[in-house]
Amino acid sequence: MTYLFKLARRAARFRAPLSLALAIAFAGCNGDSLNSTSDESAPPEAAGLAGPSYSTGFSGGIPFGSFAQPTSAFGDRYNGAMRNIYADNLLDELKAIKDRGGKVMLNLAGAPPRYTDGSGHFSLTMWKASMDRFKGVDFSSYIQDGTVIGNFLLDEPNDPANWNGRPVPESMVEDMAQYSKARWPGMPTIVRVRPEYLTGTYHYLDAAWSQYHSRFGDPAKFVAGDVAKAKSKGLALVVGFNILKGNNGSPLTASQITSWGSALMGDSYACAFLSWKYDQRYMAGNQGSKSCRGTNGQTGGSTPDPTQPPTLPSGSVTFPLAISGTFREGGRDYVRLTWSKARTTTVDVYRNNVFRKNVPNDGKQTFIRPLGGLTKYTFQMCEKGSSRCSNLVTVTFR
Repeated sequence: MTYLFKLARRAARFRAPLSLALAIAFAGCNGDSLNSTSDESAPPEAAGLAGPSYSTGFSGGIPFGSFAQPTSAFGDRYNGAMRNIYADNLLDELKAIKDRGGKVMLNLAGAPPRYTDGSGHFSLTMWKASMDRFKGVDFSSYIQDGTVIGNFLLDEPNDPANWNGRPVPESMVEDMAQYSKARWPGMPTIVRVRPEYLTGTYHYLDAAWSQYHSRFGDPAKFVAGDVAKAKSKGLALVVGFNILKGNNGSPLTASQITSWGSALMGDSYACAFLSWKYDQRYMAGNQGSKSCRGTNGQTGGSTPDPTQPPTLPSGSVTFPLAISGTFREGGRDYVRLTWSKARTTTVDVYRNNVFRKNVPNDGKQTFIRPLGGLTKYTFQMCEKGSSRCSNLVTVTFR
């Protein structure tokens, strides 16, 4: 996507003038109803390693990237992301991200079903229990060297629709930040809500998050107002936009990404630029790429239907994949997949003919249905980087 690449490079050009500002912002970091983490920005399964790690020169400057961005996407285009990673995989993922010159905001608490009670309300007790999954994982070195840019505490505590009519009080957000700081004192604490919601005094919360949407009008005025409010509260500020739905519910166009993004980055106060969300089809579809496959004597060359499963060579189905069950929790649909006899350490997951992620070859994974998504999905797994694949399985959500 060439316009995102240009915007990323523009963010990179802020490195030198932002060096002092970022130091201040992250000292502060240490000091629109989109419901982002309810969607696949925070899937319950591990995001997984992908591809060989390598060092890159794009590690400086403001962290720039998206939610749910795979490790393989870190490099000379994107150097930042917001990720939900399983505790067992965290150290390996952080090493891979660091090797690629990346910086990542961690969603340690996970997806909302982990901390939403039976009445649909936020539960601080459940949230703390979800955070406690990481109490035995020592990733302090990645906090100290800046690979981890913060702990994403919660998405839109102010939106009653997220919590069955009962918004999360400001005081509870500060309690969450204090709980995080007690365990990881050097890790910034961040909540995704505009600073106008945060009217209290904060000792443990470090940063607010302003995600621009077309309904907010002039993006330059939007960010100027939110920067002023964040400064008045002593908070740092993360900015970004909703790439897939931020244009009156539709994906952003190339010109909107360029103009709106430039406006949001026109003020150097922002400590990160992270947008909702990484989508392989959207990223690839806007690159204008074409296949080199000819059509002489074959039917290739046409664009595959993304709702159809991949076509594999004859005899390539070599290990079994099955659906072990579906369930509904916190208003979201999930499917459990099981497999066996795959030989690589990790396996590639394909959903509706699109690579979804690379996951550990542990024989079981749980996947969440996207908000507003289809009712039917086809899954397939392949040994990492191989056409040695499983059978296809189809799940239908009711």
